[in-house]
Amino acid sequence: MSQSGHQHRLHPGAASARPRHALIARAVALALLGMGALPGGAMAHSVAGTQQQAEATRSYSIPAGSLTVALQRLGREAGIILAFSTELTAGVQSQGLNGSYAVAGALHVLLAGTGLQALRQDNGGYLIQRLPAAAASSASAAAAPEAVLPAVTVTAEGGLLEELAGAYAGGQVARGGRLGVLGNASVLDAPFSQISYTAQLAEDQQARTIGDVVSNDPSVRVIVPPGFPYENMMIRGFAIDSGDVSLNGLYGVLPPQQIPVEMYERIEVLKGPNALVNGMSPTGSVGGGINVVPKRAADAPLTRLGLSYESDAQVGLRADIGRRFGANNAWGVRVNGLHSNGDSSLDGRRQREQMASIALDYRGEKLSLSLDAFHTGQDMRGGSGLFARFAGDVLKAPDAKTNLLPGAYSRFRDNGLVLRGEYEISDSAAAYASVGRRQNRRSGHLGFGPVADAGGNFTDAARSVSGYENTVSADAGLRGKFATGTVKHQWTFGVARLYSEGGTAVGFGEEFSSNIYAPGPALIPAAPARPPRDTSSTLSSVVLADTLSVLDERLRLTIGARSQRVQTDNYSYDDAGQRSTQDRYDEKAVTPMAGLVFKPLPQLALYANYIEGLSKGDTVTDETAANYRAVFAPYRTRQYEVGGKWDLGQIMQTLSFYQITQPTLLRNPATAIYGDDGRQRNRGVEWNTFGQMRPGLRLLGGLAYTQAKLLKTEDGLYDGHTAFGVPRWRFVLGGEWDSHWLPGLTLNARMERTGRLFLSEENRLTLPAWQRWDIGARYESRVGGKRTVVRAGVQNVFNKNYWGSAYFSGMAALGAPRTVNLSVTTDF
Repeated sequence: MSQSGHQHRLHPGAASARPRHALIARAVALALLGMGALPGGAMAHSVAGTQQQAEATRSYSIPAGSLTVALQRLGREAGIILAFSTELTAGVQSQGLNGSYAVAGALHVLLAGTGLQALRQDNGGYLIQRLPAAAASSASAAAAPEAVLPAVTVTAEGGLLEELAGAYAGGQVARGGRLGVLGNASVLDAPFSQISYTAQLAEDQQARTIGDVVSNDPSVRVIVPPGFPYENMMIRGFAIDSGDVSLNGLYGVLPPQQIPVEMYERIEVLKGPNALVNGMSPTGSVGGGINVVPKRAADAPLTRLGLSYESDAQVGLRADIGRRFGANNAWGVRVNGLHSNGDSSLDGRRQREQMASIALDYRGEKLSLSLDAFHTGQDMRGGSGLFARFAGDVLKAPDAKTNLLPGAYSRFRDNGLVLRGEYEISDSAAAYASVGRRQNRRSGHLGFGPVADAGGNFTDAARSVSGYENTVSADAGLRGKFATGTVKHQWTFGVARLYSEGGTAVGFGEEFSSNIYAPGPALIPAAPARPPRDTSSTLSSVVLADTLSVLDERLRLTIGARSQRVQTDNYSYDDAGQRSTQDRYDEKAVTPMAGLVFKPLPQLALYANYIEGLSKGDTVTDETAANYRAVFAPYRTRQYEVGGKWDLGQIMQTLSFYQITQPTLLRNPATAIYGDDGRQRNRGVEWNTFGQMRPGLRLLGGLAYTQAKLLKTEDGLYDGHTAFGVPRWRFVLGGEWDSHWLPGLTLNARMERTGRLFLSEENRLTLPAWQRWDIGARYESRVGGKRTVVRAGVQNVFNKNYWGSAYFSGMAALGAPRTVNLSVTTDF
């Protein structure tokens, strides 16, 4: 089967089941020891396991509709490979499947009357082909190919950038994702540590925001308390703002605060600096990047309505509607909506949230177009989760429902629009371009972190803010492929530009006294008037990269460089409101990258990379410094990484070893000159796993070890100290089990443990380690002939009070209280 061209794709519901049962424990141990090879006899064991899986009978409830969707769902639920061309199934309808079947019987029912047949392969999967003519049916059947299909889906060369890789076994994680300008790549072909979460996972976990989803990765942490308007995170021990999340690789078009997940099909995490693949992010995050892929209308019509409840009394309505029309279903429209309102789990806090999005797309033979438009709004009355500093030792965490600012109010509004197009010039070249615009308006209370004494008492003043931000972002490029002898090339040339401007005004209230264990009334200042523009910036870049492959693409080398320019203007105003000063920053930097992937076995990939991240250099604001107002070139953060990825058919194991070094600004006490000689060096090991141990039992999570050290600090005062806010250990593991005694019922649980961490560079105050359990269940059935799913979940089931993270140096953020989530969705 050809895999070239975007109309030829493999859609396995899961990879072939190789090692199983007793090999799972062995696989985990070997992964932790460095991705050792399978022991002898393992492949024979896997074939037997696959045959048992194919012959097993299980219950299915697949609605009538698109054959493509039905086959994808069957493959996912049965845990087998289903390989087919979308040319065969485009526009073909299936009668659906209800009842208990073995795999062969299930396929027979789904394919009835379609003119297609399923041919069993040696690896236990099935190849979907047209039925032969009657005269040649027996000969064709006898000559049917028995070649083992690839276990990994690879997005086709020259395929569309927005084209999605299929879901891996279990449906929680995709088989690949987007690597910025490098396009789409499978897990095994990417020279980086990357994971792409599916919309199915977000829905099943009842996730509200992107942070809820990416927290399934042990190297990613949300570092603000629940209810905080912004969703700041940490990847590999370095902070990443929610404003640094990209949409289809385009920065600056998503809301800079909490981002609802309803309109996204994929939420992708690329760990480590990524200045070449994505360009410099708006705030210069270097620990990793998060990209989201909008939902698109599928071939099967969709009308899904949902009702949700979150304790204490937050009620929400959701809608997801998709249709395709026109010749060959070329045109599509997907609409998502959300409205929720009510009391949250924090005392005295109410929140109203609204989101509406529409995604239009056209998929022609050569041309693809898409338009995404959205509106989000948040109104928060009654403060947010608790921050605190400590005058002495770290205090015992108060009740997680504690609210220090019950009278506070915040309001956020965002409108965004992104237009994207791609044209296949030939079989070996394509052009793409996108442009987006966003408007942000915000007002209300700002973060509040009082200093508490030994009894929890404090005196402080609240602050309120008013601000706006307008952005325009665009990128364009060419990509193609050619060969020089036995060496294949996949090249990319691109340009990008992000312009943003905005203003922020802060109002300070009067001091008041209170206590973190027994909060009293707070004095909340009114938000200031909308400010004039006080900053504008332009990030522009040019990138060129090439992926060279030999040995039937078992050896792949990616090299490239991006030239980045950073321009910033900051404005000051006098008492009369007239602009008085203007500080300009204009610097350039080139960030290279090299990545290597070698596959000694089709299911095993070893990789290494060197890549740099980029952040805006600091300006010296210390008036006593000898180089006062000096402007530093952009900081280049360097990463070295090696690792391995092992696809066991149903379970994926990845192991990564990395070192990231980031410059910091320091003052020389002898000369009073500031320099960027300081360093934070993070070294770490990551183990990730996802997939299913056997049909109906899925795993997702991993373990991260991070050693974050400060080097070359001022006077050597903190040399060797651990960077604040970075735990040495973090473990996350979740599991789902499909009940056999009640078909349609799934039980799930997740355990998260985060090690102790230091609250500041002094390493004097320590936040203790904490552990949290989440549990849940869902039940899928048909009500009135309509697919209906009921979900229930409890976060922090034991209602433990704990300090979850360090935000700024010295500031602790309280963890989440016990929260109950209920939802019901119905497909009409």
